[in-house]
Amino acid sequence: MKTSVRIGAFEIDDGELHGESPGDRTLTR
Repeated sequence: MKTSVRIGAFEIDDGELHGESPGDRTLTR
């Protein structure tokens, strides 16, 4: 479970940096 949370946080960070990421939008929604 810890791995999942870490991966999710990393994905969100990457999306925020890019600003325009389809994955980030899906995660936020």
